[in-house]
Amino acid sequence: MFEFVMQYNHRDFLYLNKLTARTYRKWYNLFYRLFTAVFGAFFTASGIFLLSGGGSIVSCIFIMVIGMTLLLVSAFTSRISAWRSKRLSVQNLGQITFTFTDEQISYVCAKESAQLPYSSILSFFRYHERYFLFLDPIHAYVLPYSDLKIGNRDEFELFLTGKTGKEWDKVYREPKKKKIPGEKTSR
Repeated sequence: MFEFVMQYNHRDFLYLNKLTARTYRKWYNLFYRLFTAVFGAFFTASGIFLLSGGGSIVSCIFIMVIGMTLLLVSAFTSRISAWRSKRLSVQNLGQITFTFTDEQISYVCAKESAQLPYSSILSFFRYHERYFLFLDPIHAYVLPYSDLKIGNRDEFELFLTGKTGKEWDKVYREPKKKKIPGEKTSR
């Protein structure tokens, strides 16, 4: 048996959106960012050109604001998506407990409880010190490594592989650990 006890935070939503954009929505995300960047640059340059050519100051500034907004949306797509996901998710779940037994996955929170068969997992990833168990291309359970209360990581990974009959999908590189000043490196 394995158990995670946790609460979702903003970073969980941010990493979920980044991972979804890299895997299931790769082309959509690329097209969206490219589209907003190109039009943002076009509107910004047009506003500057019209302003230097003697155009109406109010309309030129309006066009430049639209362009700058599109550029910002292009640059911060993941953060905006994470904010939207958090806002649209069920609120006030409190502490969430995920339990993985031989028969099923179960979770309990302040608002509901449910049991799922292992066959309901579409894919799973390790990313930024979290497990992501996807139920479909945009919905996943996010389980931080640090919230594993019963069991250990290596056994959990083998257990999940055995129960689902699936392999871990491409493992994205974990972030580098920051070196603490004065700490010696071991080789």
